[in-house]
Amino acid sequence: MLAQRTECARVDGIDASEIARQCAAKNFYASPWAQRLQVVGEDLATYCTRATRQYDLIVSNPPFYAEETVSPNALRRQSRHARFLPVALLADAACQLLTPTGRLCVVMPPLAAQRLAEVGAVRGLYVTRLTEVFSRPTKPAERWLLQLERNPYPFERSKLDIYGFDGLYSPDYRTLTSDFLL
Repeated sequence: MLAQRTECARVDGIDASEIARQCAAKNFYASPWAQRLQVVGEDLATYCTRATRQYDLIVSNPPFYAEETVSPNALRRQSRHARFLPVALLADAACQLLTPTGRLCVVMPPLAAQRLAEVGAVRGLYVTRLTEVFSRPTKPAERWLLQLERNPYPFERSKLDIYGFDGLYSPDYRTLTSDFLL
């Protein structure tokens, strides 16, 4: 999606799971933007030890479940449980890998996003955009979209309803995702 929305951005995909990396590589190869897409064959902590470049943008949908009960399936556990990518590691990696004006953008449940905002602020990364995502207008926010940067200003807050009162995708959601919906 990042490659689709830009004309020249190079996208490096990082995932701790070998199976996820293989799937991403297959999808990248079949993509019209394949020449700008690359799968990095390691987890984020390992990548940070050898990274030679910095990024203008890091996008992550990190694992965020923190409960003691975990899935018996190892792949599910790795992709969903916060202990496999703690917010401190994500914030440290962003501090190391971002250019001075770079941004970290994440999708997380509100509680996990609050933890990242706190950890990030201690490390000099500040929330500059927060979008609260609601499945329906009458429900509590299920996800936050956060943007963190080294400069704390300006700050922008918004909300996004996925569905309207009529049960159909909201106009804002359709506009946001129109390039990706079939």
